[in-house]
Amino acid sequence: MHDQWAVVVAVDEKHVTLRVEESGCGRCQQAGGCGGNPFGKLFCQTPRTYCLANDGDYAVGARVRVSVADGIIGQSVWLAYVVPLLAVLAGAVAGSLIDGEIGAIVGAAGGLFCGWLSLRHANRHHGAEHRFWLTIK
Repeated sequence: MHDQWAVVVAVDEKHVTLRVEESGCGRCQQAGGCGGNPFGKLFCQTPRTYCLANDGDYAVGARVRVSVADGIIGQSVWLAYVVPLLAVLAGAVAGSLIDGEIGAIVGAAGGLFCGWLSLRHANRHHGAEHRFWLTIK
């Protein structure tokens, strides 16, 4: 399990809104970390907020531990980045074999569309699985 501390910032009957003070690997502000260069600040801004299902008795200001199951981050990266990239490359190669440069462009666009469809399918298929959800400890 990957755990992170968060603070409850809002509570209603169905949802709990959490603010995670530190995100990522914890090297955002260190040299060489994602915040170590100007472009990293685009991707590493704190605090981050998440809205989760309210399945307990939480109070605003309480510190809670949020966790995600082992292997889920890697699996999500695979589904969100690697599969669409491979689909684009496969489409470009197939298109270039059929009709040169124009075929490669059309094939890459088709591969991008197929990658998007696979990501959408995975989101619908795995979105209801509780092992893909953040949980509050």
